[in-house]
Amino acid sequence: MYYLFSMNKSLIKVLGHTIVPAFVLVVSKLIGVIFSAEVLSSNIKFKDISDSILKSGTFVNGSDLLEINSYSDLIMYVAIASYFSLILIRSVYLHNTHVNPIHVRRLHKLNLTALIKDTYDIYHEATVGMFFLWITNTIILINTFLERTYLWVSILTLLSSLLLSIILIHDVNREIKEFNTKRVI
Repeated sequence: MYYLFSMNKSLIKVLGHTIVPAFVLVVSKLIGVIFSAEVLSSNIKFKDISDSILKSGTFVNGSDLLEINSYSDLIMYVAIASYFSLILIRSVYLHNTHVNPIHVRRLHKLNLTALIKDTYDIYHEATVGMFFLWITNTIILINTFLERTYLWVSILTLLSSLLLSIILIHDVNREIKEFNTKRVI
C-alpha cells in the first residue's frame, strides 16, 4: 500500500511540473510565429492566423513558411532550453546534497534558502524539463524532414540538447557517487 501511495505521489509531482513547460512550449511557439512574421515582413496578418488555426493546410506561401517556422522553432527551443538550463543550475549549484557552504551563507543572508532543493524535487523537475526539451527537438526534426525548418536549426538544437542532457547525467552520476560514498561510511 505504501508503494502505491508513493508512486501516486511521484506521478502527481511529475504532472504538476509539466504545466509550466507545456505552457512555455505553446506560448513561445505562438510568440515565435507572430514575431517571425513581423520581423521578416511577411504578408501574413494576425487575423489570417486566427482564421486559419482550425483549417487544415497552410496559410503562408512556401518561402515564408520555411523562414517563419524555422525562427519560431528556434524561439520555442530557446524558451524550453532556458527553462531546462535554470533547472540544471539549481541541480548543480543549489542541490542540498552538494551545495557549497559559501552559497548557503549568501542565500541565507538574502533570505533565499528556499531555492535549495532536495534530490526528489530537483530530479522530478529535471526529468520533466528534459522530456520537454527532447519533445521540442522531435518537433523541430519532424519539421526539418518535412522541409519546414532549416537544417541548421535542427543541428544546433540537437547539439545543445545533447550538451544539456550530458550535464544532467553528469550531475546524476555525481549524486549517485556521493550517495554510495555516504552509505559505505
